[in-house]
Amino acid sequence: MPATEYLRDAVGEHVLQNTAYTSPTTLYLALFSEAPDVTGGGVEVSGGSYARQEVTFTSTATAGEFENNSLSFTDMPETTVVALGVYDDLTAGNLLYFETFSAVSVSASDTYPVNAGVLTIRHI
Repeated sequence: MPATEYLRDAVGEHVLQNTAYTSPTTLYLALFSEAPDVTGGGVEVSGGSYARQEVTFTSTATAGEFENNSLSFTDMPETTVVALGVYDDLTAGNLLYFETFSAVSVSASDTYPVNAGVLTIRHI
């Protein structure tokens, strides 16, 4: 998953310029119907009972690599999902990482599962 410019700048300034950056205590996974890019943007899914879901990442056997836990988005609206994003807030906040993929159609009231290990973040 690529990091956004926001996160790259925040970490770089923290390490190289001694500018404080506080890690979020909770991370949230979002679904997008139009993909974001490194500057942010995109169109997040809305409607039904859609809400960002808390996500955690665990280290893998490869140094600097982290994978997600499993989670589900329930009672989805009818939509097409083209990307996932990791945010530092439940409803607003900053997009930290994102991943685009082939479009997946979701019917109204369906559950959209995200299996463990589907998202891999490789950091420095």
